[in-house]
Amino acid sequence: MAYQNAQIPSAALRIAVSAVNLLAAADIRREIDTLLPGQSGRRPWEFPSVVAAQASAMLVLLTPLWIEILRSHFHDEIDVALTTAAALLFLVALWVSIAALVNWREISLNKAWVAVLSLLPLAGFLQFWYMNFYKPVHDRPNVEVVASLEELRRAGTVSHMRAKITVVNAGTAAADILGSAFVVTGHDLSSGPMTRGQARSVLKLSAREPHPPESYKRLLKVGRVIRAGNSLAPKQKWSTSFVFDANGSTQKVVRLAVYVSLLTHTSDLQVRGCGEREERFKELTLGCVEAKLPSQSWIRSVLSEERYARTILLFSPEKPPSLATRYRYVVGESNGQGLFRGGVYRVETVEPLVRDSRALTYAEYRLDP
Repeated sequence: MAYQNAQIPSAALRIAVSAVNLLAAADIRREIDTLLPGQSGRRPWEFPSVVAAQASAMLVLLTPLWIEILRSHFHDEIDVALTTAAALLFLVALWVSIAALVNWREISLNKAWVAVLSLLPLAGFLQFWYMNFYKPVHDRPNVEVVASLEELRRAGTVSHMRAKITVVNAGTAAADILGSAFVVTGHDLSSGPMTRGQARSVLKLSAREPHPPESYKRLLKVGRVIRAGNSLAPKQKWSTSFVFDANGSTQKVVRLAVYVSLLTHTSDLQVRGCGEREERFKELTLGCVEAKLPSQSWIRSVLSEERYARTILLFSPEKPPSLATRYRYVVGESNGQGLFRGGVYRVETVEPLVRDSRALTYAEYRLDP
């Protein structure tokens, strides 16, 4: 199935709603065929099948309105036409349902129609709630990253170090890797207590590192932890280690930072290199990977524009490398010149079932004898 198993109940619900609507159309057709000239037939809400069909269709018709109004940032002619048609049909269904509630004594219901009228709308509401609220909250990445540094031996001022990195999927759902990196840097120790300005710099919302920027001296080693596009199954454990040298005369502390950008597992995550890098980050980019975000349903693929996550490893002379993931949407076909409309969005505004997470951990080792 193109849109994963989560859409099976939704597809079954739509088939059931379609069957009830076909039955309602057949009932109205038979009513018209039996009418004599000048005779007026029953009103729409007097047909149990019509009431059941319209009541059960309301949440199905609400879905495209929900997607286009709350989840989409670009509206073309097809989107407007589909949502307008859905809105008109929703108003008709609402009118029939309200009229049936007001005139319920005029409707002849047997037990079968009572069950349909009760269960189909309820099933639609539960499906809508599960797919848009419950599942996005409870089915998201939960990955733990552990990093450590140890000194193997020392020759003069040079320490021969070993770094270990362990990644464990502690959640109940698989997770896709959008990007990852480990960064080994050398830092100086502060000669005195932190100033108020240094403390404010470390604690401000935009700060990426736990230490003041002036403590950073040099980049010792950088690499990829797990290849972008790979997946971690629930309870799966991944680990690696590597060695490097650090000179205690040029830095007092060695820091290992591990970045892992994650996404709820999808069946068709397409990872590619960045065709056009963002101009303002072009000179600072060490690496860039894009992952196209697959749509979770057919209606979303029609109404929503193409979305992707861009993971960038940034490095400037003043700061250590750091990993950042940004979510964007494409307008029109790519022409090789980075054609897209801007904006950085949380991934849940892209798809409610596509949730992200960012694992980050540090380990430090003091080189002083």
